[in-house]
Amino acid sequence: MTLRAKRIVIGIYEISTGIVEVVLGVALLLLSASGLEQIADRLMAEELGEDSRDMIIRFVQDHLPSVLHGKGVFTAILIAFGSVKVAGGIGFLRGKSWGYYLLLGLLVLLLPPNVYRLVTHPGIGFVSLLLIHLAVLQFLVHYRTSFTHHAEPYDHDRHGKPEQAEGTADDVSGT
Repeated sequence: MTLRAKRIVIGIYEISTGIVEVVLGVALLLLSASGLEQIADRLMAEELGEDSRDMIIRFVQDHLPSVLHGKGVFTAILIAFGSVKVAGGIGFLRGKSWGYYLLLGLLVLLLPPNVYRLVTHPGIGFVSLLLIHLAVLQFLVHYRTSFTHHAEPYDHDRHGKPEQAEGTADDVSGT
């Protein structure tokens, strides 16, 4: 996979997860705590009827009260991080250095809480999320160093003349 294709995949991934976070944050903001609890109770009762040992339902039952108690803070965090991911993903897709640095900073900021969550609550979901997080972070570091170690970050146009590719060294290297 080319560097540009990877940039597109990472940008779309960050935009998608950011949109999901913003939508969840807005939904939490609009729904009352009691309304959310009633919806969750109905859904959980149905699922527990099918499988009384469902791990996801047990997780929701254990954590829903604390999420509803701190709903305002949790909502603000979801909307803020989701918005930053969307903005960073758009900037990164457009080859802007601010998008690159926004995503890099956000991923570095979120790495310690992800590791802590994995250590305190080990599980396949947290392992998967941490691996995705580390892969994106590794790609961003590799993406930046690919421009600082190569003399020609250019694509050639159809006439064989060098043409600077969108989002290459001038944009991402911070120059």
